[in-house]
Amino acid sequence: MNEKNKVYITIKRTQDGECEIQEYTGSKKVLGGTLFVTFTETDDEGEKYSHLLKISDSGMEWIKKGQVSTNTGFRKGEVKPFLFATPHGDIRLTIKTHEYIFTSGESQDGAQCTPSTEKKTTLSVSEEKEKDTHYVCVSYSVCQGESPVSDYETELIIRPL
Repeated sequence: MNEKNKVYITIKRTQDGECEIQEYTGSKKVLGGTLFVTFTETDDEGEKYSHLLKISDSGMEWIKKGQVSTNTGFRKGEVKPFLFATPHGDIRLTIKTHEYIFTSGESQDGAQCTPSTEKKTTLSVSEEKEKDTHYVCVSYSVCQGESPVSDYETELIIRPL
């Protein structure tokens, strides 16, 4: 892999008010205006999962493969069904994306995605961004049928290694 394409990936996910931060190393490639990011995760039981993120101005697709596999898409205002594949069978769920922001940095200062004070409204990205760094903010609900199961706000920061 080209050293220039190696990246740190920081994922800050807030689920129903509980925040978790995960960090990985991976690689990136830009093709036709879409940013492709790949990384591998090992869970607490030692199971490995491969992740592929396809990120563009209009939305993001997140593909996770392993013992539990998912393929989820995020586009502002979109309601998208997906299968949550487990060793015991598939669970049919729906993603309702409330907000989606993708931007790339220009300056040398830090950045963060700031959720609005009201649930399911507007996310914003600070104006202080690092050069060659990409930011994704998404606010969404996971539903089973019409009933929300969980609400999420996820921030991704993809920066050079």
